Amino acid sequence: DETILDREDCLFGDVSGDRSVVLLGDSIASAVFPPLEKAARDRGWQLTGWAKAACTLGDFDVFKQNTTTPWPGCAAWREDVLERTLALKPDAVVIANSGNSHNRISVLVDDVGKDQRDELIQEGLARTVERFTDAGIRVILVESPHRAPYAIPECLLDELSISACTYKHRGESNHTDELAARHDDIIYVESNDVMCKGEECFAAVDGMITFRDFLHFTKTFGLAKLTPMFDEALAQAE
Repeated sequence: DETILDREDCLFGDVSGDRSVVLLGDSIASAVFPPLEKAARDRGWQLTGWAKAACTLGDFDVFKQNTTTPWPGCAAWREDVLERTLALKPDAVVIANSGNSHNRISVLVDDVGKDQRDELIQEGLARTVERFTDAGIRVILVESPHRAPYAIPECLLDELSISACTYKHRGESNHTDELAARHDDIIYVESNDVMCKGEECFAAVDGMITFRDFLHFTKTFGLAKLTPMFDEALAQAE
């Protein structure tokens, strides 16, 4: 958990491409890797990346998942991959995090209030974004998916009905909307648009199951629906 592996970077996409992009984040980054990799390959971009489950890219300390125990390993990993990314000098970086990872900031709502806690999250995320933009690297931000209240495949198996597994997201801040609104130079991939309309989010779209659990896109759905969005984002970064 606290060990940072020293290994050679793996290249994906068009490995001989003239442009390069780095994917960073938590398990959401792993979930969006297939469509980003396809878009990168199709557009002639090299792709590399690093992901650590439950670890935010925001510049702040966090608790371990479902605890109030400090997690210094997340901060150490984050700094390591940020330094590696800056050393690579890519044309663009894609940041993909769950809102839950940001919410593990080691500041309790009871101590400072929700508004102040959310502002601290925004400030930490902005510091990370600015490290890239100050280096001349375009930032592509993936909207944090709206978490389902249950595992979508299990619901479909139990209910045998897509409509029965449609859910209303809770409307809580995923932090990415505000971050994108505050930074005009961010290229924003609004991933929820492909599976939600207003407050309603769907268990399946065009015959494809959206989530493989309660938060992560299925590979089939991601390739079909997110690849065009990443293609457009990379085009904007060119």
